[in-house]
Amino acid sequence: MVLFLIKPPTNKKALTALMLLLATVLAITINNLWYAGHLYRSIQSIAGFTRGMTLFLGPLFYLYTLSIVKADFKFRWSHLLHLVPYLLAWVLISEQNRGMEREDIVVLLDEFVANGRPAGPLFLTRYSLYIVHLLVYFFLARKQMKLSVVNPKNDLIISVSQRIGWLKLLTWLLIFLAASQSFFIVKALSTGYYNIYGNFALTLTTSAFVYMAAYQAILNKDSLLPDFQTKYSSVNIDEGKRQGLIKQLLSLFETEKIFINPNLKASDVAERLKVPTHVLSTLINKDLNKTFFELLNQYRVEEFIRIAADPKYAKYSIMGIANEVGFNSKSSFNTAFKKHSGLTPSEYLKQAAN
Repeated sequence: MVLFLIKPPTNKKALTALMLLLATVLAITINNLWYAGHLYRSIQSIAGFTRGMTLFLGPLFYLYTLSIVKADFKFRWSHLLHLVPYLLAWVLISEQNRGMEREDIVVLLDEFVANGRPAGPLFLTRYSLYIVHLLVYFFLARKQMKLSVVNPKNDLIISVSQRIGWLKLLTWLLIFLAASQSFFIVKALSTGYYNIYGNFALTLTTSAFVYMAAYQAILNKDSLLPDFQTKYSSVNIDEGKRQGLIKQLLSLFETEKIFINPNLKASDVAERLKVPTHVLSTLINKDLNKTFFELLNQYRVEEFIRIAADPKYAKYSIMGIANEVGFNSKSSFNTAFKKHSGLTPSEYLKQAAN
């Protein structure tokens, strides 16, 4: 949290959702440690202060997912409806404990910590609904993740795959949480008691979330709260330098013919030009109106056409010549050639021979 507050990210919506999620899991963790340490005996006023807060986890995870996969996401008043299940749970639990003296609460909690608590129909129904509620939001979040993969924005600095990768880690934690709580509910059905180990499993999951978020924040906090800045939006090169870089780029292709390297990558060319890869991509996109691979394939196809007419290569097969100019796949060669010339390689050579 401190890392985010020292230098707040530009994605304020993701920051809000993540801070609320972290606050919730920390509260649940502290509450369960409070049980384990018997602190309720000396601080009775905060007994069960997180009751029902498990119902925050699903909605906050869903809103956090929306905030990092949808550029047009906005918090709306209607999102407060996600809190209705929690408010209902709070009222029901508070009603159950109405009229109990502090001493009675201590005795009840001592019994719960030592032997568990009776798992009546109302208790089991409530906990089962917690799990169903969590799974509903899990599937809603997964749906948004899949939509972002189907319609990706390929020019984002923090890619869609990076965002989904982090969300998938959190998803596994939610699955473990639902599975562990289901196990303890099934056990309660057979024994008639729900013991504190169910709370400890919940604490283990929430603690893992906190540690994962902290580790990710130290490693790369931008991946936790990615904005929707594109690779090209922050590139600002003066006209003189731009023209110089374009001239160097074309020289690499036309004079050195670096395109004949079948493993050539944009990062290799960027390294030769001494610029970041996204700057190179911007230059090619804006000045040459092509992608890097379109430029690469254009030069390879033109070189193929040139040397295919050279008698020195008369005994070479079509793919033999294609390999000479940098293509290492027949399908990619045929696709690139037809896109450039409108003909397949064999059609072109046959036409050229006539």
